[in-house]
Amino acid sequence: MRPVEIGYRFRRTVVALDGSVESRGALERAAEVAGWLETDFSGVFFEDEDLLALSALPFSREVSLGGRSRALDAVALEGELRAQARRARRAIEDLARLRRISCGFEVVRGRLQNMLLAQAQQADLLMLPRSSEPMTRSTGLARLAADVAASATASVLVFDPRKPPGPGPVVTLVDEPENAARTLAVAKDLCRHMRRPLRVLVTAGDAEALASNAEALQAALTADPATRADIRPVETTGKDALLEALADPSGALVVASADTLGAAGIVSLIRRSRAPVLILRARPQG
Repeated sequence: MRPVEIGYRFRRTVVALDGSVESRGALERAAEVAGWLETDFSGVFFEDEDLLALSALPFSREVSLGGRSRALDAVALEGELRAQARRARRAIEDLARLRRISCGFEVVRGRLQNMLLAQAQQADLLMLPRSSEPMTRSTGLARLAADVAASATASVLVFDPRKPPGPGPVVTLVDEPENAARTLAVAKDLCRHMRRPLRVLVTAGDAEALASNAEALQAALTADPATRADIRPVETTGKDALLEALADPSGALVVASADTLGAAGIVSLIRRSRAPVLILRARPQG
């Protein structure tokens, strides 16, 4: 199934890059997803102006996790960022040739979160690397991934490039009809590419609506023998239980609508889930 067939086409995909360990491993995974979605693929290398300003101060020092420290050198940092950007550009071009997809690359400088949100306004899908480390040890893009995913205007895929997807299902949530068709279609398409089964959590405001939604969904999926689906009704007695059900430790991917989760739910889901999380937002077709 092609993206245009499911009525939800990602036209421009941007993968966010910086000098972090997570960022260096993000390109291969991002290019793979872009190939599945048949979308243009651009890398944007972010130079954090706050970090550069800090490095110019005479008392600034860099402290490693092992406790060692050294003086920050603004000139050396500028040179290292340029070298990292050159390596990222070459890697993107090589991957695009290998996977036969269109690519682009640019370097931008500014305040990191502001730049990420600005890129989201120009993209249909923003890919953000994250870390499995605690928040206090995460840096750069990885530290901001959950908050940016919650407030961006584009769809956002947050993933840890150092961890392969789990062996379990693609997990998605279906509630309101206007969100359900889009979310389910994208989840089904990605299931085929990832060769994983689909788990659909069905929710509604009351028991009668829940049973009706589950029955309609079962009928729709039965008519599509190419998709193996496990349908699980979930009582909406609390957001916490719903997020726990989505964040299956063995899951390969979580797909959910931003409208369904809300900003606080998105942040909580990303911080709970070991699997990559795809947050969908509506974009006009064209």
